[in-house]
Amino acid sequence: MPVPIQQDFRPKAIMALAACNVLPNLGATDTIWANNATVTAVLAAIRALPLRAGTSDDLKEKVAIGIQYGVDAGAIAETHGFTTIALAKAGVQTYIPDYDVNFDGFLPQ
Repeated sequence: MPVPIQQDFRPKAIMALAACNVLPNLGATDTIWANNATVTAVLAAIRALPLRAGTSDDLKEKVAIGIQYGVDAGAIAETHGFTTIALAKAGVQTYIPDYDVNFDGFLPQ
């Protein structure tokens, strides 16, 4: 089991979890993780998603930053190995076990 994130990095891990949970709202599917072997590629794919009702370029950027924060905090590896959004959520949540895997309330500002 992963060691919980140290206190200094918890906010970034929490934002990463929220970002993973907001991905479907942007129109992202499991392929966002499965087709992009690195976080750098995932971030590019997030930023390239077409806008749809209820989304904006600002929201896409906040989600991308949240995912990057997960890397910064040590909750997501650059070569992540995730193949679904659910696996990404579960992977991040293991580092912050006191947060529900479906938490989506804390994106970067």
